[in-house]
Amino acid sequence: MKTIEGPYTDTGLVEDPYYAKALEQPFFASRLQLFAVIVYVLSQGFTIPILPIGPSWAVWPRLDDFATAFLVTVYLFTRANIRPMNKLERTISALIIGGAVLSLPSTAIGVIIHPETIKGTSYGIFQTYRTVEYFMVWYCIRGMTFSSRQFDKISYAVFFVVVFVVIIALGNATGAIPPARLLTHLPYEGPWGELKRYATRAGIPRGPYGWNPGDMVDQLVFLTMILLASRRPLAVFRIPLMVVVAGVIFLTGSRAATLAWCLALIIWAHKSIKQLIIMLIVVSLLFVFLYMFSSSFEYKVVERATYRVGTLIHREEDPTMSGRTVQWEAALRYIASHPGALVIGAGWGFSGHVLTPETGVVYAHSMYLDVLLEVGIFGAVMYYILLFNLYRLLQGKDRLLAALRAGFLALLVAGITGSVFYPIAGGGSFLGFVGAVFGIGTATYRGRLLEEQLYSEYEPSEEGDFSYEYSV
Repeated sequence: MKTIEGPYTDTGLVEDPYYAKALEQPFFASRLQLFAVIVYVLSQGFTIPILPIGPSWAVWPRLDDFATAFLVTVYLFTRANIRPMNKLERTISALIIGGAVLSLPSTAIGVIIHPETIKGTSYGIFQTYRTVEYFMVWYCIRGMTFSSRQFDKISYAVFFVVVFVVIIALGNATGAIPPARLLTHLPYEGPWGELKRYATRAGIPRGPYGWNPGDMVDQLVFLTMILLASRRPLAVFRIPLMVVVAGVIFLTGSRAATLAWCLALIIWAHKSIKQLIIMLIVVSLLFVFLYMFSSSFEYKVVERATYRVGTLIHREEDPTMSGRTVQWEAALRYIASHPGALVIGAGWGFSGHVLTPETGVVYAHSMYLDVLLEVGIFGAVMYYILLFNLYRLLQGKDRLLAALRAGFLALLVAGITGSVFYPIAGGGSFLGFVGAVFGIGTATYRGRLLEEQLYSEYEPSEEGDFSYEYSV
């Protein structure tokens, strides 16, 4: 090990107390932080609500709720070893907090304008609670520091989560594990009843998420991008898993999710011959996988998936994209006929209560329209700025950041036809995982940078260096 005179930052040797602290970080604190993050990652394998802690549908916790509580506890216990926020992170925090504050008058005015929609306040409260929870996940992880070996352990956790998810999803597709079986404990009132009815449709792989298969694919995009940027487990295990994941994504018939998956791979591989070859191998083996096992799937699963994905090219076969354009038009008509909604929105959590009479759905089916509809133009601008700053957070040549950046850009495109990065009351734990992913990305980069500076035997990534503009 090299003898270093003083702490390092991302740009060189300067006086930064955090890095001195990082070099002296207690071994136990570092392991505890890693354990908390791994617990949170593992909790993403099963996000269907479990036993209730109260009579309301809003207090049916999931495994990730308990994992979040544990993560916050570990953060408080080890906060002396957490890196303080930089300017970009403070901006992101201010935008999230500002958006939450802005939602309050928006919701109050929404009740005044539409008193018949007062039930929407419960959805708004639930959305606020979830947003705060998801923010805390990122806030707790983003200041940690993970070495390459610690990231390897996170990668193993991600690998096992992906294996579990695809096993359940393939069980759904073959009929061996009916989706309804995973939901038998949920009540019929509230959104859970709708969830149970929706999930009884045979043959659609939903995995242990139980709701829209597109939500499962959103999760799989980030999970698999982490694996593609990892060195553990070995490629002989990871590459075949990517093929099965691609098969599951195709079988969902989710057009936006399938497009997001393809875009993520293309963005990830477009500057590297090696990565391009890996992508082509995955795509080629996907057709072999579908050909060999198509007879095992539920009746018409492959036919349905082929038709839905095919409408991406042959739009005339489904001009409304399964009703999405109708929902967009309804949202735009509501905004046009209620000028005040353009300024303050219909109310945080109110989209379903103003759209349902026209479309029978609970949101606009586009995150860019959802935010405009619920919190108006000012809230929408803050949201768009937040997305831009999240992208800035992933800037750099580190291979993990590059892979996560590819997944993020791809899902921004998928957000045109889905909620994706917008919190809706019926949403799963995906946004919490997004917070964890962004935190893991910057924490791992920070650890790799320290390794590069401190250890002569350190081998840089195939990208060549770790230059990353991360202001202190």
